[in-house]
Amino acid sequence: MLTAAQSHPVRGEARSAIARAARISAGLTVDAADVAFEEGDVGTAHGWSVGRRVIFVARARGAPGRDVFRAVVRVTPRGDVIAMRGVTNVTRTPLDDDAGLVVRPPYAAFWTRAYGQVQTASVLDLRGARSVAGGWRSNVSMLADTGSWRGFERMDLRLDRPARAPELSLDAARATLADPETHRRWDVSLADGAVEHGDGIVVTRGERLAKPLVLWLVDRVRAVAWIGAAPVAWAERLAFAARDFGRRLRYRWFGRETRSAPADDALGGAPPTTRGTEIARALSGDTDWPPPSIRPRLRTAERWEGLWRPVELPWLRTIPGAPPTFYRTFIRVDSDRPYTRVVIVAADMRQLELAMRAGSEDPQPLVGPPGDGRLPRDPDVQSRVVAVFNGAFKTEHGQYGMMVDRRVLLPPQPRAATVAVLADGRVAYGSWGATRTIPDTVTSFRQNLDPLVADGIENPARRMQWGFVLGATGGGLESLQTMRSGTCMHAGGQLLYFWSEDISGRMLGRAMNAAGCAYGIHLDMNPLHTGFHFLRIDDLAHRRFQYAELAVEMDIPDDRYVYWSPKDFFYLSLRRVPSPAPARLAGATWETDTVAQPAPTWLPAIATTDVSLGGTHRGRMLAVDLRRIELRFRAGLQEPGARTPDDTTISADDARRVVGALMLGLTRPSDPAGLLIDGRVTSPFVPGHPALAFDPNGVRVVAGELIPHEIQWALQGHALTDAPPRQDAGTTLRPRAALGFVGTHLVYVWGNGDADGFATALRTAGVENGVLLERGTPLPPEQHWARTDDAVRDAYPQSVLYLLARPPARRMLRLETLFVP
Repeated sequence: MLTAAQSHPVRGEARSAIARAARISAGLTVDAADVAFEEGDVGTAHGWSVGRRVIFVARARGAPGRDVFRAVVRVTPRGDVIAMRGVTNVTRTPLDDDAGLVVRPPYAAFWTRAYGQVQTASVLDLRGARSVAGGWRSNVSMLADTGSWRGFERMDLRLDRPARAPELSLDAARATLADPETHRRWDVSLADGAVEHGDGIVVTRGERLAKPLVLWLVDRVRAVAWIGAAPVAWAERLAFAARDFGRRLRYRWFGRETRSAPADDALGGAPPTTRGTEIARALSGDTDWPPPSIRPRLRTAERWEGLWRPVELPWLRTIPGAPPTFYRTFIRVDSDRPYTRVVIVAADMRQLELAMRAGSEDPQPLVGPPGDGRLPRDPDVQSRVVAVFNGAFKTEHGQYGMMVDRRVLLPPQPRAATVAVLADGRVAYGSWGATRTIPDTVTSFRQNLDPLVADGIENPARRMQWGFVLGATGGGLESLQTMRSGTCMHAGGQLLYFWSEDISGRMLGRAMNAAGCAYGIHLDMNPLHTGFHFLRIDDLAHRRFQYAELAVEMDIPDDRYVYWSPKDFFYLSLRRVPSPAPARLAGATWETDTVAQPAPTWLPAIATTDVSLGGTHRGRMLAVDLRRIELRFRAGLQEPGARTPDDTTISADDARRVVGALMLGLTRPSDPAGLLIDGRVTSPFVPGHPALAFDPNGVRVVAGELIPHEIQWALQGHALTDAPPRQDAGTTLRPRAALGFVGTHLVYVWGNGDADGFATALRTAGVENGVLLERGTPLPPEQHWARTDDAVRDAYPQSVLYLLARPPARRMLRLETLFVP
């Protein structure tokens, strides 16, 4: 691997002199091998009179890692440094280590080590930004951030699997990153960022946004070290206090303000009646959706206050047959400002996935490169995105943690309020543990402040400042009124987003508590930083996308989160609805409306299809997703050894969850098939024939010897392959059934056929071990379904496999459970 000095030769005396000058003028520790000139040979006269731009890796005093710096040096022909000016830290990531600097004008490249591994490398085009949005304001920003008026173009290479000690090189057309340990190599075009060789890498290019003048001035003033954030906070406090005073005075004199509705009527119609909601919930099994109505907190309620209205945008993507994905409402909680509404949108997390993205400027990372500030360019993601909303505070306002897809930008702060996404797609809300360790199950997280509400308690940490505002203590907490946003995990398992154009932090927490939040977190505040968009993307290249604001007062550009966002944000996407059929038969035509379904009924877990049983014989195949269905085996009333109701009848609690029942046959005393009832062998097992076994590890087909004392229930059938048939079982054509398992699915086949036909049908579905339910007594295979004329019974003459609806999987949980020892 080439060092900076080898990639662009500099006389050793000059490198050492530059390293000494950096130490003296800026207090930096620099290795002479990590110094390189950015330009080519510009002549000695230019070098000592005007100066030459140099780039190097250095460690600031007290910093744990190194950063990349730029400066201008005046050097003599002998390599002595006359002066050094404009020393600028261009990465500013104190918690990682930038190394491996390679320079081949006009490009420089380096990789970043964090948490003992390298996950990113960066390439800088030192000629400057090709296009500058915002005119002179962007040039001023680039001068402050990069040390030059034109700045540089940045391209970040992010690996899906970290490397320990990669090798980085540049040639005239490409950057090459290699991992000697895994023998992986990636070639990336310097011209357009295209990946020419290798996979498992994402290339993003930096982009500077044109900011409104006021926001730009605020950011630039905050960035000046001797000014800082306090004067800006003081000015904001005065402005917001004056605005609040004027509004309260106007309300006192003139009464109700004339203003637009808090949510555009284009989002949907009137809320359903209470009776209509109850009927819809009963039919679909959605007992927690939509959330319960919110009781108004002020003496007089406004029209539809606290009542959930469905969001029914005609262009918004939805899951077919599912209820509305979003509901919205508003409440008022501030008796001193009854004109202030808090707009709330509820998201059904059974239908949705949550993800997050880092902005192109904020959070300003302490580890690695910044985010790309836009939705993923993966077509699959874009085809499922349905909503986006703002993230949390800037890094300078608390350095609250953020990690995106396992890449840390800001390390977690112990006990901070957190929203996290887990590897299995679940979402966790809660306070981080008393550690900076990141659990392995967490893939992304965002933190901000303390909780606004937790378990019914508003502001449990007794925080007195919600956002960096000068003097926001005591009465200041009450009086600071501005645009604020937040999100919470509802007690019913939904995600809620809150927004108000005029509210304090304490009142935002009160609104969350009134809405039934189990845990709530404050997000961003102030105009241009808060907003929620419903979104549909059709073609980003041609700017074909549709959006709608949650509230008409929101002041977020329509393409803010689609193309380039300076600040972090969250987005919601439709979940991929899992097929109720085994993967091997995903292409078959499956029917889900001919059988009963567990709640929610719009997410089917049981399906049937036609299947060949050999020759002209046809049968039916039933697929059951065991992630949503639980199994109970009960012996038939006529089975030998069935003594008590517990042997033959399911419990009352199970009966309330029954979806269907599959008949498993009945043995006969003259030719018994094995049966194990609640640990008792009531009919001997025939060697060499498979058994359907129920044990603490679940349900399985045992093809070999059965060990009764390890199994609670077991029922033996007929071998489909290898073993000889019992008498004529399986060889003649007659109605029968077979059963097996593949992955997370139970497969049940019935029809008129022989053993070979059933074996072929099960193998087609991927079943390796199956059992023919031929147990001696020629009873026809039957299935009974709930909510039909042929309803499920408590007990049957033959043995039966009951299908029970599992309680719906909770897609949200408390984060604290991940830190329990």
